[in-house]
Amino acid sequence: MEIKYIVRKTGQIQREVPPAERMLKFLYHHPFGKTAILPLVKQKIVSDWYGRKMYKKSSVKRIKSFVDTLKIDMSESEKNMGDFSSFNDFIFRKLKTGARTIEDGLVSPGDGKIIAFENVADVHEFYVKGQRFTLEGFLRNKELARSFENSSIFYFKACSQ
Repeated sequence: MEIKYIVRKTGQIQREVPPAERMLKFLYHHPFGKTAILPLVKQKIVSDWYGRKMYKKSSVKRIKSFVDTLKIDMSESEKNMGDFSSFNDFIFRKLKTGARTIEDGLVSPGDGKIIAFENVADVHEFYVKGQRFTLEGFLRNKELARSFENSSIFYFKACSQ
């Protein structure tokens, strides 16, 4: 499972390293992972449980490997790595004033990538959080989908790289 993206400033193709890449490969590509575990993991109750777990003090042990794997520049953070109360405290960290330049155009309050398709008719289907969609399926409205069939699609994918 390789996720590639284009760095718009340089035109370079980069490989994204998702957190828990080995687990994702198992869930999406191993027969047992796809059929038995993935449907359970995608349930809202599991997502809610995991989200609550990341607010616990014990979750701080995940921060260092996350920072190392994703090569997060901690010099931008107001807090040092050891000062966070939980993993989510780290995820929602404040940056030092001036750590990032704010340019004209689209601005995001969080780290991520914009996935863009110039013409949705050319892609036929797209994925959001691992779920495959057509435009009609995403909008749940055939007439509305028809009115946007030659439009561009942009969506934000939260990630720290």
